[in-house]
Amino acid sequence: MLGSVGGTSFGGSPEAGGSGGSTVSGNAGSIGGGGSGPNATLVIPPAECVISVPAHWGAGVRVANCKIDVESSLIVDPGAIVKFGPGFYLDVHPGGTLTAIGTESSPIVFTSLADDEHGGDTNGDGPSTAAANDWGCQGSCGSLNIRGNGCVLEHVSALYGSNGVYIQAESTQLEKSTFAHHGNYGVVLDGQFPVGTSQLSGNAFFANKGFPLRLGKSVFLDASNVFHDPGKPDVKNGKQCIEVDTDLDQLVALGVTELGFLFSGRRISGEVLTPPGVIFKARGAAIYLDASGSLYNGPNAIFTSYNDDSLGGDCMGDGASTPLAGDWEGLFIDDGTQADYAAPVDYIRYAAKSGSALLH
Repeated sequence: MLGSVGGTSFGGSPEAGGSGGSTVSGNAGSIGGGGSGPNATLVIPPAECVISVPAHWGAGVRVANCKIDVESSLIVDPGAIVKFGPGFYLDVHPGGTLTAIGTESSPIVFTSLADDEHGGDTNGDGPSTAAANDWGCQGSCGSLNIRGNGCVLEHVSALYGSNGVYIQAESTQLEKSTFAHHGNYGVVLDGQFPVGTSQLSGNAFFANKGFPLRLGKSVFLDASNVFHDPGKPDVKNGKQCIEVDTDLDQLVALGVTELGFLFSGRRISGEVLTPPGVIFKARGAAIYLDASGSLYNGPNAIFTSYNDDSLGGDCMGDGASTPLAGDWEGLFIDDGTQADYAAPVDYIRYAAKSGSALLH
């Protein structure tokens, strides 16, 4: 097992440095003062928008007025700030890897060209304010689009994109990072791609217009992740729920109780590690707990309506809403289910047959 609920780390991280490859430094064109060295502002030239051999980006501000295609390996050092123009993004291809490991005092930032807060007025247009959807692809992809296995983001801030990070690969590690101010999701784990276990630990998700996180595959999500601005706890997300878009048929850890897991018409047929008080919300369809499924370490798990804002916040981003009996079908439990949680009637709310778990 890769980790445990409530932990803060799921193993060691690769080193941010390394030898070999190409270093993008003072050879690129400059704007906003330019020059060379770690504090230079560098425009990534068209010839370097496709990374077909190992590359290494040091500290300093870079401007990407192109889509960055990572076909090989890209290592990004602490203190690097990469700003993208409208419609551009970073795409890690299958077989490519992104290793972006910053530090607490010197994070790595991927953001909008209009973001003067990070790296100053890079494009020299006077004071400007970044906004959601300033950069990134639209649809089933992200501002940081990860299709290569083994990518690591640690002490990274991804800001003001379309979807923040869109993972279409196995074994991605997101740790101690910030995903904020995006036009839709903060992070997506797309289940249409090869199934693997991704690890999320110590991250902050806030000010995203949609759901902060969509789970389409198995994940280890521990209690160190937060879904608000750590500096301004009232700043949360447009839809304050984690969208679960998959059956839970493998070992997963859902270690968060700050907000609910929107989980309708899906089956729990694997081992799910949960803390006491975990919240499952449903809309319309039932939640199925199969005979092979189990919730461990989760006494008093709560199953309720997507309209129940009193638990975990405004799940649908529709303002104050009133839950009603019949908002969802109910919790269906197979005979013989192994589960070590208590589910008294007051922990199943607003179902079609309110206050009951239905055996079938």
